[in-house]
Amino acid sequence: MKTKQTIAGWLMLAAPANQTRFKTTMLRLCLLLLAASAAVASPLLTPPIISIRVSGNTLTLSWPTDHLGWTLQTQTNSLAKGLGNNWVAVPGSGSATNATITINPANPAVFFRLRYP
Repeated sequence: MKTKQTIAGWLMLAAPANQTRFKTTMLRLCLLLLAASAAVASPLLTPPIISIRVSGNTLTLSWPTDHLGWTLQTQTNSLAKGLGNNWVAVPGSGSATNATITINPANPAVFFRLRYP
């Protein structure tokens, strides 16, 4: 038997084609794994609504709890540039459903987005 690596991290064993019993056992195992993976809860993949609150020089962004696992990303650019590809993750946002950011008036344009890994 050989061991093969598969996408999703599943382990498959390959056997010669004439081993019918082995194939039947592997089929049952694959169906069991598929059923188990379907039962695991996963974050929603629909775009969430981000709530915004400003108090003094503090910006609080929050999103629904069913989107836990999404990462808040930010980028700061000049007004002339606008959006670019320089997104960075807000530390700790992947394990929370809110983030508190201090507003820096020296930053002319700050953008935020939520991204599912």
